[in-house]
Amino acid sequence: MTFKKVLSAIMAGAMVLSMGLTAFAAATPSGVELEGEEGYDIEVGTATQVATIKVKVPETVGFVVNPYRLDVKNEELGITDTSKSQIVSPIQKIENLGAFKISVGGTIYAVENSEEAKLVENVTASGTDLAKEASINFNYVAGEGTETTLSTPNTTKLFEAKAEAGKALTAVEIDAKDTASGKPVYLFQFDGSAQSNPSTPWTEGDTFGATISFTFTAVANDAPAGP
Repeated sequence: MTFKKVLSAIMAGAMVLSMGLTAFAAATPSGVELEGEEGYDIEVGTATQVATIKVKVPETVGFVVNPYRLDVKNEELGITDTSKSQIVSPIQKIENLGAFKISVGGTIYAVENSEEAKLVENVTASGTDLAKEASINFNYVAGEGTETTLSTPNTTKLFEAKAEAGKALTAVEIDAKDTASGKPVYLFQFDGSAQSNPSTPWTEGDTFGATISFTFTAVANDAPAGP
């Protein structure tokens, strides 16, 4: 019985000693004692804290060309409310999930999928023998994710994006995730107009396409206020 108590006490002491040594070693950096030396070189180590960009993007993006102003609803494209607009598109968003600002830029490319339907800067207002034309805008702006309309957005016309090189988008800064005002997001939406009285009626094959190549760049947080 006595032997067991002594062994138990030794083991407990060893455990305390081991824990003490571990804590001491973690809290105290190693050093070199110098005596009688005229100099000593120290190799300086460095590390860089990198910014890992984290965003959430929509799975499906699209718009509907509605030249005859019919009731349009397309849940596959996120159009859940009926609209009679000639270019129907939901407000889409890219969320910044990181702890720092990001700058969202990129390039938009546009194509005409029909020989007859054309992207134009402005739809012809009147005349005879009118062509199937559509003037489509890509609108984008920083927001909080609760907007029902885009206020003073940047705008790029798909007519300008038909070139092989596409059309560069103006960079927009999106705040970090932990803002008190709401979820910082990049909002975008298509709108515009289409010829409602062409000499040749619109068909299902008269469509347009667009590709948006987004780029995300880290932006440094503001410096902390001085004492």
